Amino acid sequence: TIHAITGAVPGGAIIGCKEATETVDQTYSIPHLHVATKMYTANLPLRVPVRGPGGPEASTFIESVLQRIAHHLDLDPSAVRETNFYSPTATDMCPPSVSMMGRPMPPPRTLTEPYVLPRIWEELKATSGWEGRKSEVERFNTANRWRKRGLAMTTLRYPRPLSFSSALINVYKDGSVVLHHEGVEMGQGLSIKTVQTACETLGMGLFGEALPTSLVRMADLDTAFMPNPGPSAGSTASERMCWAIHDAATKLVDKLMPFCKPGDASVADRWREVITAADGAKVSLQQQGEYKPLSGKPFEFYDTYGAAVSEVEIDVLTGERRIHYCEMLYDCGKSLNPLIDIGQAEGALVMGIGFHTSEEVVIDESTGRLLTDGTWEYK
Repeated sequence: TIHAITGAVPGGAIIGCKEATETVDQTYSIPHLHVATKMYTANLPLRVPVRGPGGPEASTFIESVLQRIAHHLDLDPSAVRETNFYSPTATDMCPPSVSMMGRPMPPPRTLTEPYVLPRIWEELKATSGWEGRKSEVERFNTANRWRKRGLAMTTLRYPRPLSFSSALINVYKDGSVVLHHEGVEMGQGLSIKTVQTACETLGMGLFGEALPTSLVRMADLDTAFMPNPGPSAGSTASERMCWAIHDAATKLVDKLMPFCKPGDASVADRWREVITAADGAKVSLQQQGEYKPLSGKPFEFYDTYGAAVSEVEIDVLTGERRIHYCEMLYDCGKSLNPLIDIGQAEGALVMGIGFHTSEEVVIDESTGRLLTDGTWEYK
């Protein structure tokens, strides 16, 4: 049973509780697992998730269960985890019995393809030198009384919910391009990815070479252009917006192709020539695009997988801790921008370390006042 204190009102905590309940199985097939979530209001400030609502908690829950099973049976924890992985032929991707506040949750989804977890697991064992590290940790712990090392290898599954999204491309007489879409840039690199998508689609479609990014800029979200936007959440905004921009750019290429002529000029100059000719012919230089889930349903899910190996050391007297080694392997499919995506993965690691080891919300029990209300107090 998952117990969650939401604050004075449930608010955004509902999302985190729902996600934790639905994904608590992560990568493990445990047919007899029953998950029930209960939320409690209290005389406390509103609890709102920052990143990955419910995901870290769900992973912590199930990994702790498997760790305790391995300890109780005196087995290698990594072997227990591997034994309980979903198989490639699995059909149920959620615990068969799931409820939230006493109400049954929707039936489980089917396993999406490709199921790459076994490959990730084996590759990470090889690149991290897993067997050698296990032996070295055992030798270190035998030789040291007051300092101990731990080694773990864990996995994760994250279901990405894709939904309808729209975009708009405006091209001006001077050849400059302005992109509008529903997404919110919050440091995840959304604007760069959408500009890259527009440059690639327009340039390759007309000239066989991407447009220079100096011609294209991203406008801020404005509901005058993009009414009724969906949420930028769930690590899906970049993907959905890029698909919508791609759709709009592809349609725009079809309109501009009759004005494209061979030439030796630069791509930027040829683009301006095409735009001048199309504007002279009174062709609309505005184009809407959209992304729709292929299934026709409001939401379409697919699962992403990853794994990590970490080696840590603690001082059993003082509690001092050090991270000696950490290696992650994550399958993000075809990366829209590898540098951005690697930065996102590294940032998630640092946030996860803080979440589990150094962050704590402290409340005055007599007044309910938040005491850790600043960066230095919180950490």
